[in-house]
Amino acid sequence: MSAMNKKNGTTLPTIAVLIAAALWGSFWIPLRQITETGISGAWATILVYGGPLVLMLPIVAFRGKRAGSFGWGALWVGAASGICNTFYGMGFIEGEVSKVMLLFYLNPIWAALLERTILKTPIVRSRQLTILLGFLGMAVLVSGNGSVLPLPRNISEWFGVIAGFFWALSMVGMRYSGEGDIIPKSCYQFLFGLVGCGIILFSGLFPGELWPQPGQLAAAMPWTVITVFLWIFPTMVLAFWGISFMSPSKASILFMLEAIVGVVSAAIFTDEPFGWREIVGGLLILSAALFDILFTGGDPDTANGDCKLKAAE
Repeated sequence: MSAMNKKNGTTLPTIAVLIAAALWGSFWIPLRQITETGISGAWATILVYGGPLVLMLPIVAFRGKRAGSFGWGALWVGAASGICNTFYGMGFIEGEVSKVMLLFYLNPIWAALLERTILKTPIVRSRQLTILLGFLGMAVLVSGNGSVLPLPRNISEWFGVIAGFFWALSMVGMRYSGEGDIIPKSCYQFLFGLVGCGIILFSGLFPGELWPQPGQLAAAMPWTVITVFLWIFPTMVLAFWGISFMSPSKASILFMLEAIVGVVSAAIFTDEPFGWREIVGGLLILSAALFDILFTGGDPDTANGDCKLKAAE
């Protein structure tokens, strides 16, 4: 009986994290369904991230002082992860899912550079190889766009890179400020996600009506509710529970299923190009992330993951 309990104690949390990763890998599907109602991508992300914030406010009011510290550490982590959410979601809606997701997984590079700058952590040889593999993967992924330099070719691909940078910044902040209560970090996360969406909306970077019609908002509500209650909240619960039973490095490896699900689902359900560049570039980028988790001497928490989940830990 004890052996069976021990097995269940490791198996069930692993399954929970894998389900969470798979759900986030398919997160682009409900986001695009919301935009099918006619509202812009910025408004779709406003609805998706505004809903959880509204639902959390009564919890904060009820708990009062027990809600935790809304200090600078929580602001750092929450703001960075909220901005990550904005660019991540907008990249999915407006660009190619596979490229945006894979470019997001360049985050170990930014984590290494940020740790060197902020925490004065030396970049060891193993992490130098991580950086090389990551940039090589990006070069292959975006090659053939007619540019002299192997850089992202459009704003949506840049959004994937920026999202990865802010995810890394959030994780460095987590290491710098400590764990803390999840509620203040989650509130800041959704709040700054809304602010980021608003800035993009009023900047005119993407086409679409500034203010959606009431009928469009009403049509978007069913998919918004589905997204919040079948993607965001269940995934957060599964991830929080599962991660508490395992090491950060194992959780990071399991979360790489997100990229696999995202790339494969986009190849199946969209007409986005998926050829040798996506395969080779993606393998190099994911290999860099996996190498960073397994072989670096640094903190594995900063190596990989999903901004929507880990930032709220």
